[in-house]
Amino acid sequence: MAPLERFSLVRKAKLCYNCFQAHFTAVCPSDKVCNKCSRRHNSMLHLPEPSLDQTGDVAASTERVSLAAVSGRTTFGNDPPAAVRSAALVSSTPASTTVLLSTAQVSVVDSTGKKQIIRILLDSGSQGEFISRDCCRRLGLRTTPASAVVDGLGNKSTRCQAKTSLTFSSMKQPGVRYSINASVLEEITTELPSTTVSLNGLPHLEGLDLADATFNIPGPIDVLVGASLWAKIVGFRQRSGPP
Repeated sequence: MAPLERFSLVRKAKLCYNCFQAHFTAVCPSDKVCNKCSRRHNSMLHLPEPSLDQTGDVAASTERVSLAAVSGRTTFGNDPPAAVRSAALVSSTPASTTVLLSTAQVSVVDSTGKKQIIRILLDSGSQGEFISRDCCRRLGLRTTPASAVVDGLGNKSTRCQAKTSLTFSSMKQPGVRYSINASVLEEITTELPSTTVSLNGLPHLEGLDLADATFNIPGPIDVLVGASLWAKIVGFRQRSGPP
């Protein structure tokens, strides 16, 4: 089985990436690290990093993906913040561009009282919050009827017919909690990033305890958090990389 397939299985089973036990990687008692890259994951999950010839240099260009909610227009993909606790960078090739937006893994207590890990996207340009219907079902959240239209690329519109409330906490500081009212969408976006991105060109992130340790590996987005909480979560804890 390829490392990426192992990684996907561990992610779906919600196991620790380090020791494969049923707890968060952030609180794993094991002091072992990958023997190939010295990062905090099991060596069996190590993903070979493509060369710079394959990934291209880190560039200052971005893709623009926008959502227009009834309260205003929200845009993610335009000048995303490069934060200490999250990562927002752009890696480009002559043929394509991969945008890494600010993501984080957070803890949520579901309707049965169990903790689950979800992945959020932080968007400083959004005037609203959104949650995927799949995440809503997994957490057993109650919804209320709502009516809104979200406009995407190519003038395509998606109708939102429900809203819900959600409280999540930081994986690094469990006592820090945030509450949002989110519109329910079938899907917020496709997996982010669109392809695995090499860490070779990101030296400014070396040694940081990131909120999303797998920010460079494709994965689903469960919740989009907008400007109302962005400043509180990210604040001034930003670190910029080379253009």
